[in-house]
Amino acid sequence: MKVSIAGKKLVIFDIIGPHARENAAFDRSVAEEKGYNYSSLDLYDECLKRGIQFITPDVYFSLPEPRPKAIAVRERDDADMSMSLALKKAGVRLVFVRSSENPLYACRFYWNLPRITSHFDHSIVMSGVKDWVSPKSQFHPQYTPHAYYQVVKEAKSNFHKKKFITLIQGNIRTHWMRRLYVGVMNFVKPMPNFVNREGYRDRLEAIKYFSQYPDFDLYGRNWDKPVRYTHTYDEAIRKSWRGAPDDKPATLKQYKFSLVFENSYLGGYVQYINDSLYAGSVPIYWGAPDIAEMYPANCFIDFRKFGCDFTRLNEYLRAMDESEYNGYIDNINDWISSPAAYARSKEKYISDTINLFESYFIN
Repeated sequence: MKVSIAGKKLVIFDIIGPHARENAAFDRSVAEEKGYNYSSLDLYDECLKRGIQFITPDVYFSLPEPRPKAIAVRERDDADMSMSLALKKAGVRLVFVRSSENPLYACRFYWNLPRITSHFDHSIVMSGVKDWVSPKSQFHPQYTPHAYYQVVKEAKSNFHKKKFITLIQGNIRTHWMRRLYVGVMNFVKPMPNFVNREGYRDRLEAIKYFSQYPDFDLYGRNWDKPVRYTHTYDEAIRKSWRGAPDDKPATLKQYKFSLVFENSYLGGYVQYINDSLYAGSVPIYWGAPDIAEMYPANCFIDFRKFGCDFTRLNEYLRAMDESEYNGYIDNINDWISSPAAYARSKEKYISDTINLFESYFIN
């Protein structure tokens, strides 16, 4: 993707993948065609309005010397620092490193966190590992920004119209080699605020349990394909899978409850709860151990309070009357209308990031 850099404030994005060259990461048509899910596309559009141009490292190094002033950020989940260090050697200021992945997937990134973060002014990572951030870098808690702040002003109860419970997630498992690496490294150097278990597997157990009831519906991609490493759950998936939803929020609105199990269990790692809250589908949450520090505990049902026992959870949900259910919805609406909801919004994420970029271009 060709861009004009004349008179622009340049921000270099050190990212990974086939879209990491020729500015492809910032091309919406490429993202849609290839199915990339790159979180900074909206940020890119807003930055353009402020005269800030994103480029990939290959584009920067192709510029004739002396190259214009630029700053760089790293949004990748591996431990390879070669590109960031090459930019640093070329005189580019490394502003921040950001990771939104979990330790089971980005295992080498996390166990190299002190080394990686030592090169950046700011580190935007999960709060559970803030003590692993280099003292040379300023810690900021990473969060997954939601896009509902200006769209949804109220969640609806519709107690008697809603179906019972759903789970919306794709069919995915952590590769056994990553799990082995995490097991060894967590034994050698235990990660703080981390529970070494696979959230993907816990979802499968939820599917197995609730598939015995006809009012449980499973949605998501690739459940028509075999589950990696096991056939234990094939029949349960066959009974409950309803296909991939065309519109996740609209699908969630049809259900009283939704199972929200994170991919991994690390302090600050929260990815999926916003969808359920804004849809008015009371979340059954299992994930970040510090979830109540980020979202009011009366907005969701903490699966840990049931000893992670599906039978106890099922009995509680089925016994819930309309008054108790509406209490959850009222609490969710209190949160939606509060500053705390804006604090985790796309708008706040974009505003804070642009302000940080701008601070480096003040003469």
